[in-house]
Amino acid sequence: MKKSIKIRNIIACKIRLRVIKWPLLSMVILALSCRTEESNNIRVLENNSLKKDSFKLSLYVKAEKEDFFDFFYVVDSITEKFSEDRKIRRKLKAGNTDEIIIFELKDSCPLKFRIDLGRNLEQKSIELQQTIISCGGKSIVIPGSISEHFFIANRYLEFSKKGDTINFLRKGGSKTPFITSSALLNKKMKLEFR
Repeated sequence: MKKSIKIRNIIACKIRLRVIKWPLLSMVILALSCRTEESNNIRVLENNSLKKDSFKLSLYVKAEKEDFFDFFYVVDSITEKFSEDRKIRRKLKAGNTDEIIIFELKDSCPLKFRIDLGRNLEQKSIELQQTIISCGGKSIVIPGSISEHFFIANRYLEFSKKGDTINFLRKGGSKTPFITSSALLNKKMKLEFR
C-alpha cells in the first residue's frame, strides 16, 4: 500500500512539473519571439524636432572604402523622373564604425527617392544598419534587416540573405549601384507624412 501511494505521489509530482514546465517554457519562447519581431518591424515615431515641411533621411552605414552617396528626390508627381536638379551629395568615410549619412530638405517631403550608393569601384559592399525617414512631426524607422522590402535595388547590387548588407555587382566597369524607394515605402510615406 505504501509503495502504491509513493508511486502515485511521484507520478502526481511529475505531472505537476510538466504542467508548470510547458507554460513556463511557452512564455519564455513567446517573450523571445516578440523581442525579435519588434526589432524586425518598421516603426513610426513622433518627431517634433523638424519643421512642418522639412524632410530628413538618415542612413546608418558601415563601409570599407571612402565613397560618395547621391540622393535624388521627386516632389511634384510620382511619375516624375529623377534629375540632377534635385540631387544632394554626401561623403561616406571608410572604417569599421557606423556612420550617419544625412540628407535634408528644408521645405518639402518627397513622394519618392533614389540613393546612389557610391562610385568607388573598389567598394564591394556596405552594411545598412538602419534607415530613418522623417518629415514634419513623424519618423519612419526601417531596420537594416528588412531594407530589401522597402527599397528596390538595381541590377548592380543585391541584398544579403540577412538583409542588412548590400553587395555590389559591378559587371562591366563603372556602373552606379542604387536603390529606390519601393511602392510600399512611397505609400507609407504618403500615409504618414501627408
